[in-house]
Amino acid sequence: MKKLLIVLLTIVLVLGMSGTAFAIGDDNEYTDMGSITIKKVVNGSGNPEETFNFTIGAGEVLEGSAESAPVFSQNDFSITVGKGENEGSKDITLPAFNRVGKYSYSITETEGNTAGMVYDNSGKELIITVINDGDGGFIRLAKIVDVETEEKAEGFVNTFNAGDLKVNKVLEGNYTDLNDEFTVTVTLKPIGEKTLNIEGIVAVNGSVDTNEVTGEVTITYTVKGGNDFTIQNIPYDVYYSVLELENELGYTATYDGKESGEFKYSNVETTITNTRSIEVPVGVTLENLPYILILVLAVGGLAIFVIRRRIFN
Repeated sequence: MKKLLIVLLTIVLVLGMSGTAFAIGDDNEYTDMGSITIKKVVNGSGNPEETFNFTIGAGEVLEGSAESAPVFSQNDFSITVGKGENEGSKDITLPAFNRVGKYSYSITETEGNTAGMVYDNSGKELIITVINDGDGGFIRLAKIVDVETEEKAEGFVNTFNAGDLKVNKVLEGNYTDLNDEFTVTVTLKPIGEKTLNIEGIVAVNGSVDTNEVTGEVTITYTVKGGNDFTIQNIPYDVYYSVLELENELGYTATYDGKESGEFKYSNVETTITNTRSIEVPVGVTLENLPYILILVLAVGGLAIFVIRRRIFN
């Protein structure tokens, strides 16, 4: 009885394994994938619109008797992600196969030069498994995997880094006027071969000017004492410089050391301090005090002399 039970359990296990293998290989369980969707994700906010470019490499036969992997009719494609959006996608048509097997195709993203954008340079592979459909045809099953982790991936993930720049205006001294206006410029210069796209920059009440030759962007503000302004969504990979233009108001402008540098933080704050003072004479000054003391002593001495003379006379 015990031996019979062991035999029955063995048969059940074998049948279970066979059933599982058959379910995986059962053609009726699968639908041919004529295409696969490649996703592009952009993390962050305030990103400008950008078109990302990709290339599909030559295929490789991982399993099966095929001598080579069929090529894609188009081995490059693009995905556009709109301004402020975080995702885009593209449907890629798979090539036709005439042999069962397992095939691999590398997919790479062409690194762009948009300031603030970190491009996904991790390797991705398109794995296509081809099985027969039982009627002389073939079924294609495709997935994207990360080369390093070998885990399934939806697509490519980029990150857009940007931050805000706040400029404060402070007046000091006894001759300041809060109604006085000052012109302040903020210059943004892309680093190296980067391109500064101002589409995502928010500069409320600022006048924006772009130098088409150098790629520099200048934002001009008119600001009064005690006020401030903030430029939002300045991308990383740029140099910034805050400068107050000279005026005829007689103020002396000083900076706090944070008025320029590489922009690589989510928040940067700098202060321009304008000083204007005058000397106002009030009462007796120290310069005249010795002479006044001499005069007082002389008058006092004369008065004593006159009084003593009257007494003795």
